[in-house]
Amino acid sequence: MKNEILLVRDKKDTYEEILIDIDYGSFSYDYEKNTSRQLSFTVYETLFNKFSFDLLTGDAIIVYLGQDYVIKQCTPRVVGKWQTKDITAVHVSFTVQDHYQYDSKESVGTYSLDDIMKFAIDGNELGFTYEIIGTFSPQKIENINANDALNIINDIACGTFGAIFYADNKKLLLYSEDEWYREVQQTFRYLYNTNEVSVSEDITNIKTFIKAYGKEKENKDYKTDGSISQSSVSFSDKWTNGVTSTKGSTASFEFTGTGVDVYFKKSKFGGKVHIDVDGANSKNGTTYSENGGVLTLTIRGLENKKHKCNIKFTGTDTKNPNTKKVKHQETYSEANKQGKIVRKTKNVYTQKAATLELNNPVANVYQQNEGDDRYEAVVTYLSPAYKEWGKKKAAPVSSDTITNSNELLEFAKSQLRDYPDLSLNISYTGTELVDVRDVWLLIHEPLGISSDVKLVSLRSPHPYTRQPQSLTFSNAQKDMLKIQNQLKKSITDLNKQLSGVSNTLTGSFPSFQEASKAIAAVNGKVEFDNERGIKTVRTKTVPEQMMSMSIANVETSDIEVEAGVVYIGNGAISVVDEEGNESDVITPDGVDLSKSFGSLPDETIDDITERIDLSADYMYLTSPNGKKFSFNVDDNGNLSLAEVIEEPE
Repeated sequence: MKNEILLVRDKKDTYEEILIDIDYGSFSYDYEKNTSRQLSFTVYETLFNKFSFDLLTGDAIIVYLGQDYVIKQCTPRVVGKWQTKDITAVHVSFTVQDHYQYDSKESVGTYSLDDIMKFAIDGNELGFTYEIIGTFSPQKIENINANDALNIINDIACGTFGAIFYADNKKLLLYSEDEWYREVQQTFRYLYNTNEVSVSEDITNIKTFIKAYGKEKENKDYKTDGSISQSSVSFSDKWTNGVTSTKGSTASFEFTGTGVDVYFKKSKFGGKVHIDVDGANSKNGTTYSENGGVLTLTIRGLENKKHKCNIKFTGTDTKNPNTKKVKHQETYSEANKQGKIVRKTKNVYTQKAATLELNNPVANVYQQNEGDDRYEAVVTYLSPAYKEWGKKKAAPVSSDTITNSNELLEFAKSQLRDYPDLSLNISYTGTELVDVRDVWLLIHEPLGISSDVKLVSLRSPHPYTRQPQSLTFSNAQKDMLKIQNQLKKSITDLNKQLSGVSNTLTGSFPSFQEASKAIAAVNGKVEFDNERGIKTVRTKTVPEQMMSMSIANVETSDIEVEAGVVYIGNGAISVVDEEGNESDVITPDGVDLSKSFGSLPDETIDDITERIDLSADYMYLTSPNGKKFSFNVDDNGNLSLAEVIEEPE
């Protein structure tokens, strides 16, 4: 029993005392996978615990089962002559949030879990260490933002890598699922150590269709098929059919878009050209080429509006040998001073004119990417589950790194929740304590369930109270869908049994016993009574007055209470009213409807026709004295009884 004692230690580690006079009925240890781990309880101040009572302050330590819990909420109260403190203490491992990582990793990278943990607690002065138990594959992560260490662990270590976070005081342990869960050869069995099992299904969040966007294109625009011809160009003088050899000649045209390609024909006599848009964003080029071709000058990244493109011929390209000055010597005759004709030579320079020729078409325009064209990849995915749930569209998702459609499709599938939220609740009455790492076998014969269940949260009272634990089990898709499928099969089998009932029923209906138990397990409204057959309970809603813990604070709410019972079977029908008075509808002397106001109440009809769901047009019931009565249902669902008079043969 020593380990079950609570100790309190002051935040300066100066004093440590045994904590007594605890209201153990208020004590609970609460655990939720990767989310919380804490103690809560109330302590009364007495003559015997005044010193330890005074130690209960914020950031003091509670020691329980060898683990430290830091008091985060301490609420003193005075009720009558008693002074109390309500305490909530979280496991010391969660104070790792007091270490903040100011650095960040902006670039996309591949990280191991060890990389993430080193990053999360690097430089911490709080004494935290870590250990990784199990194998984890490296993960591609787009960026790691500055954050406190606990958020980094929750978001990346637990979220991205799927680790299970559980600590031994300040030693942070990260388990793989295979290393964390352990089968313990223990069983939850209906009516043995569980008296209630329910599986609830919530389809609120189901989506079957999703659209995903990949990385946004670096180029925000695209080249259109539309072109600008020479007829749309305004030329200055000295142009002929889009050609000029006059330096300084200009031309211009207007366009609307985010960029432009301007085309010029290359030639042996090509020269230099300059273009700009709106007097800025200029480009220069040469149209010289021995082999011809087309020169393209591109200006992009403009605002999506109307622009003016200006073209100017800037003259000869000095690298073009065909348009350079050429030196020649010419021979000529000239008379000298003596009048004698002599032959002389002189230098003569010639030069071919450089030209600029616009292509036709002159240009193509760029337009801004819109809609899906802005992304490297875009996919849509329709889950096969739409056949069951219909086409339900989810919000679009995106990735800043994916450029491949196949990879993007797998990403889209991973983001779609195309299955219902299921929760498994068990009322556990056993004495064997359930540990957070345990995997138990759940067996529930009426529902047809036989499946391993993994604990994800629990609430444990103090052992001194000998009260049962409250348990919540994994709602992971692969775990819960297995249970759901077993449940559906059980209900399907039950429907087959009921659909095989003939139109005429006699006797005590012993075959209904297991069927009614199964129905009771599903909705809790139909039972089987060994003495009187099928039992259906009618309820009504009444206000209930509740007194809260706050002084003079009264709240009201509605609750359901029993408002009568109907028994069917063993040759009789009996009705119990809400005061508990029982009357037989069929008696040895015949039919007595005096307690039923001439016919069975609507609630009784609903119980029989809707809950039991018999599709018979009529059935016979035999009273204890041997009289036979027909049990008839008209088209409106009204029920009536009449004695059957059989004619002798």
